[in-house]
Amino acid sequence: PMADAFEFLQQRSVELDETTPDPNHRGVNFVIKGHPEFRNSPISLHLRNVSLAQGLQYVSQIARAEIRVDDNAVFFQPATGVDRDAPVLGDDPKARALVERKLKEVIVPSVEFQDTPLGDVLAFIRARSIELDSTVSDPDLRGINLVRQGESGDREMDVKVTLQLKNASLGDVIRYATDLVDFEYRVQGNSVVVRAAPVPDDPFGE
Repeated sequence: PMADAFEFLQQRSVELDETTPDPNHRGVNFVIKGHPEFRNSPISLHLRNVSLAQGLQYVSQIARAEIRVDDNAVFFQPATGVDRDAPVLGDDPKARALVERKLKEVIVPSVEFQDTPLGDVLAFIRARSIELDSTVSDPDLRGINLVRQGESGDREMDVKVTLQLKNASLGDVIRYATDLVDFEYRVQGNSVVVRAAPVPDDPFGE
């Protein structure tokens, strides 16, 4: 549930806070506004080496929540509207540049999906990105994070992918896999966010 995810992030914010020597002042306050269904929104997320800001951003995107940063707390509430191109927390240009480099330089020798759920495809890509990443020497920094972002009205997230590729870049694998099922991706900080593409208006009004 989203409330449990925020509780975990709040605890980690205290444990990892090195901005102040006073333990009583470490960490970040979170305030969640909304009905029980919103607070219990299911969250499925696997991330490595992300900032607290990015973690909060991805949890809120999956739960369709809006974020407001106040003086003493980070406030969350159900989203009242979605700006797909709005700036996001933790969108570090240096981290984004490194991910974009990995998308171009990491080559996947072989890909073969046959009616494979998109979630399984993304898990495969994430695992292979770690195994094949030679752009950094630190093993803890290898690979990319992949985040599935859901929004109200999105098409089914368990869409199936059929794709065969050889010696394709990581970026091309993601691009073709998502495009086949009318999804899109965006690099945010050191992660790649995958989401359903907006449905175009029908020019014939059908």
